[in-house]
Amino acid sequence: TQSGLPAEVEAIDPKRKTDYLRVSSEYQYQYDALYLSVIPYYRYRSNNYTATWQPNMPSVESNVNTIGALALVNFLHHSDYETTFGIDLERSEGDAYSYQPTTRTTTGWGAATYPEGHVFYNDKTLFTGISPYIQHIGSLTSALSYSVGLRFDHNKYEFDNNLPVYDDDGFGNRSIENRSDSYSHLSPKASVNYKLNEQSSVYFRFANAIRIPTASELYHLKTKETSAQLSELKEETSDTYEVGYKANFDKLSIEAAYYLMNVDDAIVTAYDDFGASYRVNAAKVDHSGVELGVQYQASDIISFAFAFSRSRHKFDHYIQDEGRVDYRTKLSREVDLSGNHLQMAPEYVANFRVNYNDVLVDNLRWIFELKSIGDYWMDAENSRKYSGYSIVNIKANLAISDKLKAHLRVANATDKKYALQSEIRYGSTRIQAGAPRTIYAGLSYQF
Repeated sequence: TQSGLPAEVEAIDPKRKTDYLRVSSEYQYQYDALYLSVIPYYRYRSNNYTATWQPNMPSVESNVNTIGALALVNFLHHSDYETTFGIDLERSEGDAYSYQPTTRTTTGWGAATYPEGHVFYNDKTLFTGISPYIQHIGSLTSALSYSVGLRFDHNKYEFDNNLPVYDDDGFGNRSIENRSDSYSHLSPKASVNYKLNEQSSVYFRFANAIRIPTASELYHLKTKETSAQLSELKEETSDTYEVGYKANFDKLSIEAAYYLMNVDDAIVTAYDDFGASYRVNAAKVDHSGVELGVQYQASDIISFAFAFSRSRHKFDHYIQDEGRVDYRTKLSREVDLSGNHLQMAPEYVANFRVNYNDVLVDNLRWIFELKSIGDYWMDAENSRKYSGYSIVNIKANLAISDKLKAHLRVANATDKKYALQSEIRYGSTRIQAGAPRTIYAGLSYQF
């Protein structure tokens, strides 16, 4: 009912506008034991908004054009073996522009007057990703099968800055020279599966993976003193181990798993003495938990599905502001957060669904869903918890004919007031309000 925004900001109509388009096609070829698939695609996304969470409330405009292709060839050999060769290709060009839409004078720590028209960043980034991979599946015995794979990722950013180079624009922002950065990584994976009987099996899986920093993390920097990540921000790497059980009975199916993920060089936020934030590789993080999925077909008209995940997300090693000294007191600002839980990582996520085929209306299917998120710490210091939330969603799908279908979705059916996210930043509690009851309706027609 109230935005809490200043009148001059409301006057510029501070809303978010996003456009998204994806066009793709697939070519398939199959002959005897050979299968070939090629999926070229084009993707466009724009995102224009006013950053109302920042004290000066700048405008941000961005768009990304992407072309890519997913290609693979699979062939069977010796009856019990199959091998897949593939490659993922992507080339994206993104424009990013941020400016001050109206003159704003902020108060408190770091107070300043931001003049209308001041440009914070104006740049273009070209991203190229090339990822060839191979996977082989085979059997050692009639009950024991295996899968091994290897993937090589080569990712490159080419940054083109339209602003002059400077260390500080007067508001804690740095503008850097044109540059390029590359990230390459070889990721192995392997799994084994053992059939206990015709209905059930157990498995073990290992996978190595990476997460590269985003262009914004790399190039939209603060002042020179806080730009530790320039040329030094590395990719995150992870090792995941998982053991599980799967079973499919007459009316009941079960999936259960325990997983452990170790993340090295985790990218976290650091701060300088003036409150400016920047990104560094400064942590080792452990994720572990159990996952359970159950589906039960009670009858022809009703079935149940339950999914549950309980996890623990902890810093194995994290010295916040490592090496930082307060410029006023000359004392160390380091804080050892090793052993703390990650912020905004819920203890559990649960989903319960009832699927019902209406007996009064032909071809009408209802889905009643309860979604629950557990509590979590609101900051890395683990000073306070948020209690989580539970909401009810209702969905309906009606096949009017073989080609025409209608669908209805009621999100947050009870109109519950809740926070989708809640965190502590810069000493203040910030929430992202959950949407009120929202109704979506649509038609789909197949030619």
